Amino acid sequence: MNTNTNDPTKALLEEMYKNVKMGCENIVGVIPKVEDKFMLSELTARLEQFSSYSEQISAMMHERGWTPKEPGIGEKLASKAGIAVNTMIDSTSSHIAEMFIKGSEMGIQKLEEARRSADGCDRKAVGLCEQIIDGERRNNRKMEEFL
Repeated sequence: MNTNTNDPTKALLEEMYKNVKMGCENIVGVIPKVEDKFMLSELTARLEQFSSYSEQISAMMHERGWTPKEPGIGEKLASKAGIAVNTMIDSTSSHIAEMFIKGSEMGIQKLEEARRSADGCDRKAVGLCEQIIDGERRNNRKMEEFL
């Protein structure tokens, strides 16, 4: 069991976990505002995928004796406030799609940065990170249809 706090695999898994958990939070926060049934279907599928990723990441961490950290309350509140303000002003499908694309792009950048910093990292963790990034890019292309 590797409990080294400077382990590059741990840092990558922590960033991945934070990313997918915040993705879940954001989707759950915006779903009540979504009126388009096709967008709702896309977001629900995305939520299921993020939930699956979080379970996989959690299992990888537990295998190594690490405990996944939930995103902080400050991050969650800031996200909820941002969604509330943005959808109060404009809750059209195109605006919601734009919000998700922008948020997803920031998440992709953070994951790519974490992956680049993952020298000596477990290949399975890197592979899952790449899978998440690729999935986010596919999801963004689907969201672009609502613009």
